[in-house]
Amino acid sequence: MSESFNLFRLQQLDLSRIKIMRRQKEIEKIINADENVQKAQQIVDEAQKALDLASKAYDTIHQQVEERNLKLKYSQAKLFGGQISNPKELQDLEAESAALKSFIAELSDQQFVALEELEERQNALKSAEETLTQVKSQTATKHSKLMGESRQLEDKLPNINTQRTALRAQVSKANYQSYVGLLKTKGGRAVAEVIDSSCDACGVRVAPGDIQRAKSPSEIVYCKTCGRMLYAK
Repeated sequence: MSESFNLFRLQQLDLSRIKIMRRQKEIEKIINADENVQKAQQIVDEAQKALDLASKAYDTIHQQVEERNLKLKYSQAKLFGGQISNPKELQDLEAESAALKSFIAELSDQQFVALEELEERQNALKSAEETLTQVKSQTATKHSKLMGESRQLEDKLPNINTQRTALRAQVSKANYQSYVGLLKTKGGRAVAEVIDSSCDACGVRVAPGDIQRAKSPSEIVYCKTCGRMLYAK
């Protein structure tokens, strides 16, 4: 098989994949646009935001507790290390340690409350997500025909992907890179078939010499008007 034919077939497979994935997105959009799904999704989003805030609040308090505990350990190490004998310094360290202990106790109470809030928000998010799953399932039942279509489309992809992989291996690296580049610049259509001596992409007639060259097993010819690769039977 010629290089241009392999690229033409590769494009047909890519167009099929794009068509399938586009239709799957359309189906998903229809289902997700259901009012009940939207409401359930909104509750999930709000629960996630509340969880994020609770998590941030807990982390802040936890960090403060850690910092004060480290400072307390440092103060007590100085207090009982035997290196300080000045009564005034010892008195100041004792006062500092007492203040830190008091503050840590207060922070620990706040941390406990924050932890309870965090767990409550986690449970609320889990419940909201379970509700969303149930609503989507109910919606899917309502849209069973669309879901059936989506599954049928999904079943086609493995075969298409297998064929594409086999074809990709038969195309040179340079030509494949050119093909991918044209896909991006030519609206997803890199290869045009020559039909009735014309480029079926732009409609301009192709010179007889270019048609013959397009039939070559290895040569790649480009349309002089639209710049796409040409395939001729």
